[in-house]
Amino acid sequence: MLLYAVHDALLKPMPDNSMSPSLATQWSESEDGRTYDFELRQGVKFHNGDPFTAEDVQFTFERYKGASAGELKQKVKTVEIVNPHHVRFHLHEPWPDFTTFYGTMATGVGWIVPKKYIEKIGSEAFKNQPIGLGPYRLVSQQPGLDVVLEANTDYWRKTPHVKRLVMKSVPEATTRLAMLKQQEADVAYGIFGPLAEEVRRDSNLKLENLTGQATQWVSFIDQYDAKSPWSDIRVRLAANHAINWPAINDAENLGQAILIGGIIPRKFAYALPLEPYGYDPKKAQQLLKEAGYANGFDAGECSTDTPYASRGRRHRE
Repeated sequence: MLLYAVHDALLKPMPDNSMSPSLATQWSESEDGRTYDFELRQGVKFHNGDPFTAEDVQFTFERYKGASAGELKQKVKTVEIVNPHHVRFHLHEPWPDFTTFYGTMATGVGWIVPKKYIEKIGSEAFKNQPIGLGPYRLVSQQPGLDVVLEANTDYWRKTPHVKRLVMKSVPEATTRLAMLKQQEADVAYGIFGPLAEEVRRDSNLKLENLTGQATQWVSFIDQYDAKSPWSDIRVRLAANHAINWPAINDAENLGQAILIGGIIPRKFAYALPLEPYGYDPKKAQQLLKEAGYANGFDAGECSTDTPYASRGRRHRE
């Protein structure tokens, strides 16, 4: 949310386009797939008034130290400044996924930061006093508590309709719902299960379903141990058939989540459309019997994503 609010990118996913031109008005790929040219939007300024140029694009890429830095630096040979409003990326070899890695949340490297400003105040100070090219300026921040933003009246698209945003960190879902009811908040995220049903029953509130690209799954890490029952594919299939995923979806997400047969989101380009395994306890029992575990076994450690860590427990299958 902060990337979209405070910063801007050469190209980025937008509601009307999965790869929309933003700070770059257009881009092109060479016939051999080894170079990408970006024509930069002119007249755009950072929140402090500094002009946006190709130097900022080059500086941002070279400064990036995120999780994908190694792969990006391995694939991209150089970033050439053709002129202040034209930048060219030279790749070692054709890489069809370049714009996806560069322009989306896969890396965030395409979200431009100000070269002169960072060189002046330093990277550490920039963490506390960031400026960008986005529709909102940072007013204040209290780490772990809140961030206050105000509309950037010079934003190149248009001035945001909402003039002031206060983003608060409220870990407890019940507290978030109470803030909505008491009109202490206008929007709250992560309202699931009975609390979501409570919102749906309240005529003063609106429950909005947002289906993103994230997936949730349970991983039994013992499957990589050849001595573990989980190393047998029949056991893993049995677990999928034994769990009533539709019932969990109804209880947790009011039936709004999309059930899939893999961990790759269907919204991803070229994703294999795997169907859910289906709830079938009898088939699960048969598979366990074939694998030699008709009476069950110690399931070992179970790893879940952070929001569901408190709901996992050691049990027998």
